[in-house]
Amino acid sequence: MASFKDLFKSDVAKGVAIGIGIVALSPVVVPVVAKLSRPTARAAARYGNVLYDKGLETFAEMGEILEDFAAEVRAEFVQARQQAAEAAPPSPASVSPTQAPATIPDPD
Repeated sequence: MASFKDLFKSDVAKGVAIGIGIVALSPVVVPVVAKLSRPTARAAARYGNVLYDKGLETFAEMGEILEDFAAEVRAEFVQARQQAAEAAPPSPASVSPTQAPATIPDPD
């Protein structure tokens, strides 16, 4: 017959003993762990909220910068188009026959 010492040499018996120990200690350990982990969880939630708000601010600022950039590019494009239209020779339809040049330039 196996002795009590031989019983704990088996891995299965060790696992059962550890499980019984955990179940026996859980009414004492769980409230202590819960009490200690609550402030940590609250702090993590608070910092997560702060990071979320900062992220929203950052993305809003990036959106404003991109909108400003797009508006500047659009304004430069319109200005360049207006300058090109002012510098271009008049179209043949708007020139009277007495003012018509000898050769008609290509509109490109």
